[in-house]
Amino acid sequence: ICNSDNSTAREWDPEALQVGRRGCQDVGVGGRVWLLDSGNRGCGAHADSWGCVTKKTIHWIKVLVADWMWRPGGASPPLPRVPTSLAFVHIPPPEVMEAWNDRSAWVRGRRGEGVKCPLENNDLSMTLRRGAGVGLLLSGHDHLNDFIGMPNIDGTQFNNQKPSTNQSDHVTSGIKVGYGRKSGHGSYGPPGGGMKVGARVVMLRQGQDASRADTWIRNENGEIEDQKVGRQAAATWRERLWASKPQTVCRPFVE
Repeated sequence: ICNSDNSTAREWDPEALQVGRRGCQDVGVGGRVWLLDSGNRGCGAHADSWGCVTKKTIHWIKVLVADWMWRPGGASPPLPRVPTSLAFVHIPPPEVMEAWNDRSAWVRGRRGEGVKCPLENNDLSMTLRRGAGVGLLLSGHDHLNDFIGMPNIDGTQFNNQKPSTNQSDHVTSGIKVGYGRKSGHGSYGPPGGGMKVGARVVMLRQGQDASRADTWIRNENGEIEDQKVGRQAAATWRERLWASKPQTVCRPFVE
């Protein structure tokens, strides 16, 4: 972002405005944002699946991360690994479904429909967390969901902290996954239900793991919404139905 001609990042440093891009670069890498393409339909061998980040892309992430750790010949210094890293992908990975199902997990927000995740789990979440140090992975796709939580992403209690009842207390050992909030006026979703058009705000602090970042929903009318613990957040009959309805598998898409 710093290197873009359209970047406003330099405006945070008055001196950087005078010396241009170099002044921006001298600040160093304060954080990293991954924007990954999940496609629309098809995942691996499953043509009837919702889309997913391809194995080729995941391999690229692994190669890039390895390049940070070591570069042959030391021709150039490795790219720094930074703790303040988050990622965005349109179609939610299966761990988003698992976060809601895990009653011991830290989960806040609404589930007004099933999680439309791909039929194949290609270890995107684990690769991002353990390889790239990503602490927060946010998705869209499901317009009636806005919950966020921390799943146990493998069988070794990767998220082994006790659940918190305080929104300011965050689990630090895993990756936090979930949704933003429907912010457009097309397709289905708000207005009309218990959810309003808005957006998720994430407050990043340099040096802090993104899983610990403060995050909240700001509605279109400017109000800040206090997201309650998942099953307490259900405001409409539809949300109450989905809040109590288990989803154990990702399902094929239906035209």
